[in-house]
Amino acid sequence: MTDSDSAVTRRRVLQGSAGAGAAAAGIGGFAAGGAAQSASIDDWLGDVSNYDGVRDETGSSEVTVDVGVDANGGAYGFGPAAVQVDPGTTVTFEWVSNTHNVAVESQPDSADWGGVEEINNEGYTDSHTFETAGVYTYFCSPHRAMGMKGAVVVGDADVGGAASGGIDWGNLGVLGAGFALGIGLLMPFVRRALDPSPHNPNTHE
Repeated sequence: MTDSDSAVTRRRVLQGSAGAGAAAAGIGGFAAGGAAQSASIDDWLGDVSNYDGVRDETGSSEVTVDVGVDANGGAYGFGPAAVQVDPGTTVTFEWVSNTHNVAVESQPDSADWGGVEEINNEGYTDSHTFETAGVYTYFCSPHRAMGMKGAVVVGDADVGGAASGGIDWGNLGVLGAGFALGIGLLMPFVRRALDPSPHNPNTHE
C-alpha cells in the first residue's frame, strides 16, 4: 500500500466516523426533544410520594381517579397520580376522604376543563370527558403544599418517565442505540481499510 493509498484509506475511515457520529447525535437530539414535555410532568409530580410513572389506561373508555388516597404523609394524594388516556375518555374523580378539590393548574389551549373548585367530601364524584389531546395538571388547593397533585395525559403526548408497566425509551438506550448505529455505519469503512485481499483496490502487492 502506497502513502497516497494510505491517506485515502484514512480519509475514508474518518469520513465514515463523522457520518456515524452525526447519526448518533441525531438520535440523541430526537430523544431529548421527545422527552421535553414529559420532563415537565416529572417536575410537576417530583414531590408526590405515590408518583411512580404515568399509568397507561389507553384503550379504556372510562377511568377512575381517587381523590384523597393515602399518600404524602396522610390522605393527601390522587390515585393514580398520573394517568394516560385516549381522547374521548371519561375520567371520574371519586372522593375517598374529606376536604379536597381538583383545581386546574394547566391544560391545552383549546381545552375547557374546569376541574372541581369547591371543597368536597368522601362519596362525592365528578366526571369529565377529555377530548383535547395534551397534558392536564391539577392539584388540591387545601393540600397542595403536602404534594397533593396529579396529571392526566390525553392522547400521544410524550409522558417522559416510563408509563407503568412500560419502558422509558426516551431515557433508556439512547446512548446504546446511537453507539450501535455509529458502529454499523463505521464498520464497512474499517473492513475496507484493513482488508489485505487482492480484490481491495487500495491494496497493492
